Amino acid sequence: MSYRCINSNLKAGAFVLLLGSALAVSGCKDDPTLFGGCSTQNVNACPTSEGFANPYEGQLELLTWTETLRKASLELTGQLPTEQQTRATDDLGQVGLEASLAELMRESAFGDRIIELYNDKFLTDKYLGRENAIELLDEEVWPNLRWFEQMGGENDDVALVTNDSLAREPLELIAHVVRDERPFTEILTADYAMLNGYSGLSLIGLPEIPIGIGEDPEVFRAVQVPGIPHAGLLTSPMFLNRFPTSDTNRNRHRSRMAYLFFLDIDVNRFGSRPVDASADFGENPTLNNPDCTVCHTTVDPVAGVFMNWNESGEYDGRGDWYDGEMLTPGFNGEEVPQAQRPRALQWFAQRLAENPRFAQATVKTVFEGLTGQKVLDLSVGYVVPAMGGAGGAGGTGGDMGMGGAGGMGMGGAGGMGMGGAGGMGMGGAGGTMPPPPPPPPLPEIEPE
Repeated sequence: MSYRCINSNLKAGAFVLLLGSALAVSGCKDDPTLFGGCSTQNVNACPTSEGFANPYEGQLELLTWTETLRKASLELTGQLPTEQQTRATDDLGQVGLEASLAELMRESAFGDRIIELYNDKFLTDKYLGRENAIELLDEEVWPNLRWFEQMGGENDDVALVTNDSLAREPLELIAHVVRDERPFTEILTADYAMLNGYSGLSLIGLPEIPIGIGEDPEVFRAVQVPGIPHAGLLTSPMFLNRFPTSDTNRNRHRSRMAYLFFLDIDVNRFGSRPVDASADFGENPTLNNPDCTVCHTTVDPVAGVFMNWNESGEYDGRGDWYDGEMLTPGFNGEEVPQAQRPRALQWFAQRLAENPRFAQATVKTVFEGLTGQKVLDLSVGYVVPAMGGAGGAGGTGGDMGMGGAGGMGMGGAGGMGMGGAGGMGMGGAGGTMPPPPPPPPLPEIEPE
């Protein structure tokens, strides 16, 4: 992928040079590969960039290109740069650095670093060891889950490898997307899971994958599990178990984490104002009371798109939801079409991938993973750009304001309440609740 394509899609400046395919969010039609084949042996294929202007000239001394290479190499791969990479950076400056980084990000160690970085975010390595991952799954759904017990004799080692292969599936998906230089949106839109021979036997048997001497548990393949409408991480059993649901939670936790991880939106901050715990919230407050709907009008529709996935992260496909008790499944003011309900997460994943905030969330995740520092919260007032439609769908009864002038928070312009003129809206209550700070402006991302 060329520097122009990456930069025009993400506006991440010089930092993009350290992220490569991990930030190649939407792909580029004229150059689909990482840095266009750039390497220290083919610097003519390297992108031409405008360089990096030090905004604190005279106050902040930057590392040299060679010093930057050394630091980046240790951070990205855990190893020192080669003599050739160092020499190219010494001789060519930024172009040499870009060529060296392109090589580093093709190393298998870089994929391992991405796994480490995203595990710090998702914490799915919790299920490594013993049978921690296996015990999350239902043998009635996966009859081959404990296939290794049929081997006879001592099978503890095989059971452990099988367990860890299942546990690592979501992280291996991210590493696969990065290593194969695929659009990073595929971590959400992938119509496959990443399985090796051991986890493959547990989930579907896979007779074409031999098991035994010579089978490398480190080799994962993109496999479509029959009967599962894959949507990348969103349908990974380990991801879904790590962010569980219950009969009362109704996927709201999963909804919150989807907003946080993939759109950089903390919906908990919508309801940061004090609430009188002794107040009478009325019947079904998450649907009817403005003190509750300030969050739930955002959270509950996305909770609904997880409707087909149970507490164990397994698919049933019925498309049943709490219609009438909770808002209709959807996202950003758009409802999931009835015909799409069995594949609601695929529908949602596509819209996440097309949303410009996905790029922002990705940059933030990788930045914090590489630097160990939180991105500064540059709050500039309370009004944030609306993500919903104008007004929303009206109802009957009640005229208490939910929107607030200007469409604060997630909502459309000037939504007037649960039944008042103007429709439901998804904004703050009466314009009094300070929503989260706005993101920096992002360009429109053209879907592939």
